[in-house]
Amino acid sequence: MPIDLNRILNDLQSKNASDCIYAIRACCIQNISNEQIAEILVKLKYDDRVAMMSKVSNYAIAALDLLDIEKYIGNDSVILEYIDTVFYTNKENFQEVDSITKNTSSYKFGILDTTSTDDIEKMEKLLEEKYIKEKTKEDH
Repeated sequence: MPIDLNRILNDLQSKNASDCIYAIRACCIQNISNEQIAEILVKLKYDDRVAMMSKVSNYAIAALDLLDIEKYIGNDSVILEYIDTVFYTNKENFQEVDSITKNTSSYKFGILDTTSTDDIEKMEKLLEEKYIKEKTKEDH
């Protein structure tokens, strides 16, 4: 899958918090980093916008650690979980994702009617995968 660095940079600086978060996660999952991304992530450490049930700053702080830019030494459980699970992409956390994805591949949007953290995390992972696929399709 070709990476469009300009798209990622634009999304990192987007006014839309969800686009920003997806771009942060994409950088970590695909191990994309350079000086410009590092500078943007450092600024995003102070971004209090909320999407996907968390602040943009939480994602940025975790990304800085995951990309070996700035080690996180705090004790915020959300940030630590993002780091420990690489934004919930560790395979042991998502053994069911493949079967869920196959069943929902024709749907662009879904309604999540649950309070289960596991279900919410799986949905976030699915949305991230769809974001990456859609952004790649737009580039072709």
